[in-house]
This record gives sequence, C-alpha cells and structure tokens, in this order.
Amino acid sequence: MATFQKGDSNRCRNAYEKVLHAQLARALLDPHKKNKHISVGRCRMLAVNHAVALPSYEELSAAGFDLDAVPRERWAVPDDCLRFVKKIAEEGLCTGPCRRCASVTSADRTPRCEPPPPAAATAAAEGTASRSRTIRQPARYANGDGVSVSTPAADRTASS
Repeated sequence: MATFQKGDSNRCRNAYEKVLHAQLARALLDPHKKNKHISVGRCRMLAVNHAVALPSYEELSAAGFDLDAVPRERWAVPDDCLRFVKKIAEEGLCTGPCRRCASVTSADRTPRCEPPPPAAATAAAEGTASRSRTIRQPARYANGDGVSVSTPAADRTASS
C-alpha cells in the first residue's frame, strides 16, 4: 500500500469530483460545494446516494491519482461515506445504503449524535414539568461597548 503523501486528499477529491461531474447534473453538485470543491466525504456520500461507482482510494493512490490507470471494472459504488459523525449530523445521512450512516443512527434514522432535547422540554412533553418558582433576572441593557449590563435598581424605579 502506498504511504499517504501531503496533498493526496486533494488529488483524491479532484478525481472523485471529475467522476461525479461526468455522471451527475451540475445543479445537483453545486449545493455541496464549499470553497469551489466538494469534500471527499461528500463526494462519497453523493456516490452512495446516486449509485455512482468510484475507484478506491488505495487503487487511485497506487495509480498516481490517474482515473484512466484504474480499470473501470475495479470501480464500485462505495458502501461507506467515511464522513465524521459531526459532519453526518451537520450534512445529513446518506440516502443510499451506507455502513457509517447506519452505524450512527437509531431505528428511526435520526443521527445518534444529535444533542438531547433540553430537560425542561422533555419534562413538559411528559407532563411532569417541575413546579419550581421562576426566578426573575434583572433587566439588562447594552452600555454602548457591546456589553450587556444589569440596570441599576435606581434606574428601574425611576423609569417605572
């Protein structure tokens, strides 16, 4: 196996983008671009979602990232997007069969990495909201320096 060299992920991304641009509409790809490119993880996600065959990173690397040097019969639709869990939560799950997305989702296909709902919302939904007293916070105003400070008691009584 070839060792990873600086810039390999960019070369892999460029090769994957070339394949996707040849097989998918520009209107489908453009929303996924960030700084003119689609990340390797998103390229793989799009390949999973639209059943586009890609060469493996290892074979592409061994071929010097030349798509023509990897025989088409060796290409396959990825079965794993290889995205980080945080990215899956931000970007959404793959719609095609993906091992990574399946491993980070619950039975209802919601990402497990989403933060739990606030305790108050959960308690209210269950009908067990606490009956504790609401604590009033002092009134606040901007002091012109971008800082929010408490209104002095004298100001509150004078303005009432």
